[in-house]
Amino acid sequence: MAVSAILLIESTVIHLWVSATHPVLAWILTVSSVLTLVWFWRDDARYRAGSVLVSESHITLALGARWCGDIPRVRVQSAMRPSWKDLPEAGGAESRDYVNVTKPADVNVLLQLHDDTPLRAFGMVTKNVRRIGIHLDAPDEFFALLRAGT
Repeated sequence: MAVSAILLIESTVIHLWVSATHPVLAWILTVSSVLTLVWFWRDDARYRAGSVLVSESHITLALGARWCGDIPRVRVQSAMRPSWKDLPEAGGAESRDYVNVTKPADVNVLLQLHDDTPLRAFGMVTKNVRRIGIHLDAPDEFFALLRAGT
């Protein structure tokens, strides 16, 4: 929300400033800002409506354009409620194989995988991970679904 407000204010000021000398450029910049806002709002809506689905063979992450991937259940080594000791420090060497897919929310489920598994970020960047941090509304139901399929 704050980014949207800043973008609205900034694009208005830039439009007024540039339109005095280059009206076409001012409108191009304004339309670009509006399209950026629409992208932000749509991505946020898709992210909020995102899901973590558990099937017999896969765990599917569908979190808007931010993170998506299919994790074969045979690759899941463990699933747990992490304490602060279980989560790597950001930027540290031990965090290279870790991603918090629901950032900035606090992680309440930590999946540890047997080997590197690719996740797709923003529809174009692939990151190989062995540990995935997730914030779920119903972590106990998630753990029950995982136990039921083993």
